[in-house]
Amino acid sequence: MEFLLALPRFADRGEEAYRPGLDRIRGLLAESGNPQRDYPIIHVGGTNGKGSVASFAASILTAAGLRTGLHTSPHLLEVGERMRVDGTAADEKWLAARVAELEPAIARIAPSFFEVTVALSLLYFSEKEVDAAVVEVGLGGRLDATNIVDPIVSVITNVSLDHTDILGDTIEQIAAEKAGIIKPRVPIITGAAGPAESVLRQIASDRSAPYESVRESCRAEVIESSLRGATATLHLPDRTCEAVRLDLPMNHQIANALLGARSAQYLLDATNTAYSESTIADGIRDVRRRSGLKGRFEILAERPLVIADVAHNVEGISALVRHVQRHTDGGHLHMCIALMKDKDASDLPQILADLEVRVLTASVDSARARGSEELSRLLKHPNLQVDNLGTVSNAIEAFFRHSTANDVLIVTGSHLVVADALRYAARQAVFGETPLTGPR
Repeated sequence: MEFLLALPRFADRGEEAYRPGLDRIRGLLAESGNPQRDYPIIHVGGTNGKGSVASFAASILTAAGLRTGLHTSPHLLEVGERMRVDGTAADEKWLAARVAELEPAIARIAPSFFEVTVALSLLYFSEKEVDAAVVEVGLGGRLDATNIVDPIVSVITNVSLDHTDILGDTIEQIAAEKAGIIKPRVPIITGAAGPAESVLRQIASDRSAPYESVRESCRAEVIESSLRGATATLHLPDRTCEAVRLDLPMNHQIANALLGARSAQYLLDATNTAYSESTIADGIRDVRRRSGLKGRFEILAERPLVIADVAHNVEGISALVRHVQRHTDGGHLHMCIALMKDKDASDLPQILADLEVRVLTASVDSARARGSEELSRLLKHPNLQVDNLGTVSNAIEAFFRHSTANDVLIVTGSHLVVADALRYAARQAVFGETPLTGPR
């Protein structure tokens, strides 16, 4: 495992570790007998929400009785989280054994960490004899290592400006890169809108790929929305799922559930798998358990409330804060935050000041991340209280020392800051403090 973790990782090195192209992944998979050909696949790309959409789709397939593989990235705590079968992560002993077997090929081909984990996921699913798999794109689409798959259906959640240094600095350029996963004559479903949707539609037409916009083919009626979740009726082609419960809050998760359900429908229909409206509802309701989804509005403590969420850009962070603020009352709102250097945060100080958030900055273990001191300077604003706490543990402990039962702490900004919060929570549990109750 040390050999695997020493490979170039985008999470640590950013663009330096980004190795676009499919030649290396082809070589790795050839060493393993091209396992990606052993099962039908849903391929999910996009800018935001692709991990949630992939998880909803996988959970519904599992609810339909299919043994389902799910590849997502990045992981939070263990590499095996990237390759899950029916929600269970790959065993570290299996990973270590397969990495040892592939080590000569890895040394010869010189792939990135991400490319090796994609190959391991596809091999793991084959060895576990899955009935189907859902594979999330890492970055972009056209040159992403996951684009080696030949899917039953391709999915693009949405397109916005992100990774502009790699994918292009306009929506149209980024959409063209995301559209690289569209295969000739393979159906494509998308939730994209505006200029990006026009680009995707044209590329699908050029490749004779049946095209569907869920904005046109599906709709959701929100029945009830609360701090912790929502209830909605989902209207899908030929199916209406009444009063579906989600334990992932905010309207964008309802949209993700709708797209995940429509994606699952494609595979279920293509494989002649029987399913009902209750299959879809069960998969959506139990997405955390059935898919192993973590780090999305994960509640670590109740009073005071501590929430960890992997929102990693201004749009996601501000939506998260507004949702919490709308559904809580009487306490102060705090945020422990760490951000990557490649994320534009220029609008964040004003947004957080307007929302009256008290900010605790932290550092995480990545060369891509801003240090807590740098982040404190970046967020400086005359109407915003910002304290440099150094680490996530320090921030959580400081919050518990000074908070009241009605206060709220949101831990957000990246997968790494959420991972640090989960580790801290696990350490507290070792000492009999579950949920978190603060330091002794």
